[in-house]
Amino acid sequence: MVLHIPEQPNLSLMWLETLRQVDQAGGRVVNVLSSTSAPTVEDPGIRTVVDEWVYPGARPGLTLHSVDTVAGTIFPPSRYRSPGYAWSPDLADEQVRVLNERAERLYTRHITSLPTLMRFDGNSRGTYFSRMVKWPGRFAGDVNQLKERVDALRSKNRLGWSAANFNDIVVGGEADDPDYEELDDVRGLQILQPKDRRERGFPCLVHIDLTVLDGQLHMLAVYRHQLLITKGYGNILGLGRLQQFIAEQTGYTPGELAIQATLADAEYKGWGQGRVTALIEEATAAAT
Repeated sequence: MVLHIPEQPNLSLMWLETLRQVDQAGGRVVNVLSSTSAPTVEDPGIRTVVDEWVYPGARPGLTLHSVDTVAGTIFPPSRYRSPGYAWSPDLADEQVRVLNERAERLYTRHITSLPTLMRFDGNSRGTYFSRMVKWPGRFAGDVNQLKERVDALRSKNRLGWSAANFNDIVVGGEADDPDYEELDDVRGLQILQPKDRRERGFPCLVHIDLTVLDGQLHMLAVYRHQLLITKGYGNILGLGRLQQFIAEQTGYTPGELAIQATLADAEYKGWGQGRVTALIEEATAAAT
């Protein structure tokens, strides 16, 4: 079964409509594609409901974290202070220096704190963001994939590229293969190594792909198991923040955010079907 969720006008409705349709289809659906045209915009009513449902200790037997904690595993906003403007080929040298400095501080602060982060529950293998800036996220001498993508996208922007498909056939893990030959100088972000055989657990997010069309930076994230309640909202929020960061650093406008889930799960086992329905109804009523 392939389930295509119509594009939603903000990330909150993207989450809610995905959960609704997966629930209507029986709670577990393969090959689900959802998207939003406004990946950094939230509906405050829906967000309030999610915060009231998903927090540490909210559900006995489940390990839960706040929405912002989950989002921070993909992009930690507390470590990045936006200068309030985006990179462009004509930007003054001093402004470019500030942008670069803010990004470098983000990378450095996160890598420095990684040993501490890995002591927290669920972070023993690192975080998604750590794998982006220190592939594969645990060892010295690793690759900062995110910086590489920013540098490559800036190069394309300098050349006036407003449309490009950046090697979207890469499907995960080739970044750590010394025999891998790049087909282009911009690849998708690698999250999962080819030898990884875990059926569940970290990492559920296995690949992030970037495409530029009409001057907009679009993002596609691939999940092998999308937990729609425990982590679903936070994951979308984190991806939107990551997309905004890359767009600001490269001079492109944020475009569509899409998520492809090989298995989307409404989590009846942990939450109960009745509670899932109640959450959907409450969030729907709260939408502004």
